[in-house]
Amino acid sequence: MKAVQIDKNYTKFATAVVANKIKGHGNSLSSLPLSLVDLPELKLPDDSWTFIYPIMSGICGSDLKTIEAKSSRQLEHSVTFPFVMGHETVAIRADNLKMVVIESVLSCGSLGIEYCNFCQNSNIDLCQHQMYSDIAPGLQIGYTKDIPGGWSEFSMAQTDHLIEVPDDIQEEDAVMVEPMACAIHGVLKIDPTALKTFNSKPLVSVIGAGTLGLCVTAALKYLYKDKITVLTLAKHPYQQSLAKSLGADNLADLNNYLNKVRSLSGSLMTGPTLTYGSDIVIDCIGSKDSIHQAIFSTKPGGQIILVGMPSKTLLDLSLLWQRQITITGAYTYGTETASILKAKPKRTFDLAVDAVTKLKLGRLVSAKYSLENYKVAVEHAMNAGSRDSTKIVFKNNKEVLMKKLQRRVQ
Repeated sequence: MKAVQIDKNYTKFATAVVANKIKGHGNSLSSLPLSLVDLPELKLPDDSWTFIYPIMSGICGSDLKTIEAKSSRQLEHSVTFPFVMGHETVAIRADNLKMVVIESVLSCGSLGIEYCNFCQNSNIDLCQHQMYSDIAPGLQIGYTKDIPGGWSEFSMAQTDHLIEVPDDIQEEDAVMVEPMACAIHGVLKIDPTALKTFNSKPLVSVIGAGTLGLCVTAALKYLYKDKITVLTLAKHPYQQSLAKSLGADNLADLNNYLNKVRSLSGSLMTGPTLTYGSDIVIDCIGSKDSIHQAIFSTKPGGQIILVGMPSKTLLDLSLLWQRQITITGAYTYGTETASILKAKPKRTFDLAVDAVTKLKLGRLVSAKYSLENYKVAVEHAMNAGSRDSTKIVFKNNKEVLMKKLQRRVQ
């Protein structure tokens, strides 16, 4: 079975880092540590696992940061090379032929070990035993050498982490469930006290309009409807158009973002800093510049939420103290208990399936590539915004995979 694998080749990583500094985003793919490989036969850890056949898997921003050696070295102990990438995956279950999405977090339940305090309360995103099982360490499926991610023709998953999708849902919508779950998890980190404002409506700014930023924009309107004003910072006109269609009330680009926040919040400005600002800022980029923008544009006593995977950054955090701003991290998904849900705890993935179905988020899927064309696919994903694209995915032939599956069952 074919798969796209990343290897910890220090020579290639060093070359990629140098190329990034010289050329910026989208350097020569010949220097990047990816290859198309044949997977060995897999063995299920126990009876609670089943084989799966990926039919579509997205290229995430965190994947690109890993490929380009831009992610933090502090997370290296949380992955094991070489590994097959892909954590945004739609697949066919081998045991019942149902189409499923994979909740790719590795936690006590999926690892078959004694539940930690967090997993006992369904907070699998905070699992404290993640690195201590017979399965090689990995932040998620798609980051461990023992479980291939979705950039493959064949893998496996623990059955409790497979969520069946409605029969009428399109594959393009289904592949957006995982990124939408990350977005919803981030939005539900909003502290209600930070939404208390001097203005008629709380102002929530979203920095970034790639896949995650657009999903956060959509999630804000899905959860808060018209109770808030959403301002989305989008670099490209194509992204601005999508953000508007997903519910952004106002749009900004890199040149006018602070002025937009100043106008909408009724602020004055001292240098690059606003006297008031957005009640909440959700940063979906995680770079030095984006986090600084978030700090400069958040009101005193407001909240910054960092969603997704950060880059390596050096920051001046003085304003966090002076303005008493709260900064909150949000990673992956689990079980949600936020008061805005007004119901018993809900699995993030259940909320995400409902959201992508209602909002038809499959429209964010811009291009599909075979595994063999992985270099072209990754290059497209690296330059998606400038090419009027959003989500780039790998797609396997569903009919061919089903025939292989039927032969395997026989």
